[in-house]
Amino acid sequence: MSLLDELLPASFNGISFPVQEIEVKGSLRHHVHEYLHTPGGDVEELARRLYQITMRASFQTTFAKWPTLYQSLSQLMDLFETGASYPLHIPTIGTITAKCINWDRGLVAKKMRSGESAEFVFLEHQDQTFLVDEFVEPSTDSLAGKLKDFEIILDQDLSDTDIFDDLRNAANGVLAVADQVELMGDLVESKISGVMDLCAEFDARVQELNDPANHRVLDAFHELWAALATLARDSLKRRRPVDAFIVPASMAITQVAMSIYGDTSRTVELLQMNDLDDALAILPGTKIRHYAKAA
Repeated sequence: MSLLDELLPASFNGISFPVQEIEVKGSLRHHVHEYLHTPGGDVEELARRLYQITMRASFQTTFAKWPTLYQSLSQLMDLFETGASYPLHIPTIGTITAKCINWDRGLVAKKMRSGESAEFVFLEHQDQTFLVDEFVEPSTDSLAGKLKDFEIILDQDLSDTDIFDDLRNAANGVLAVADQVELMGDLVESKISGVMDLCAEFDARVQELNDPANHRVLDAFHELWAALATLARDSLKRRRPVDAFIVPASMAITQVAMSIYGDTSRTVELLQMNDLDDALAILPGTKIRHYAKAA
């Protein structure tokens, strides 16, 4: 399976569509101060410009995986005309906040009779320094796909699949909560840990996996295991190293945020990553998981 098959599709405010081409244009503002009779010049850095993203897509009624794709084109245009900013998912980068500033759609009846082609130009619209709100990372959608592939191949290639029922149920338990932000952190990690333990147990115990005739099952099993391992490394999907802060005295979560980051802007993130009995009175010695500060 190729890289593009693994990535989430492009979407704008939750309306997804397949893209044929993506261009991301970024640049820095600058001014060169030049002086008479002096070679070269001084470059004054003025920070970066807003990112501009161009997506080219084909909206057809014949795409089996996209039964309502052509209707999505009208829904997208309705959003564009409001001029409002919404989450834009760029498959190769991640999710940003943006608005569509230009949209072209065209029909060439001689070449294509099942739909239209379209070109959208989006402009980043946010105040943060960093472009991406949510980095591209193998998601629970990817995990769901691996689980489904595993189940299909398992049912096709093995006569006795009941032995894997515990693994199926545990993996589905992860999927049931992994997309709920308020349940992220320790709860998801504990569920993933349980499934990882099952994977290790089955890998060691189920002799059918060692039969060369069942190589498809083994490959699908290992891909499912790898997807779980990826999700376990970073349950909040920020793609940054996770560190730990030991609470020195009884503290509120806002005080912990101040101690780690110097402000309280990431208090909610800390609450998402840690299962606390009382966020207003965290006991001394409590280990608080947090994303490492940028260098």
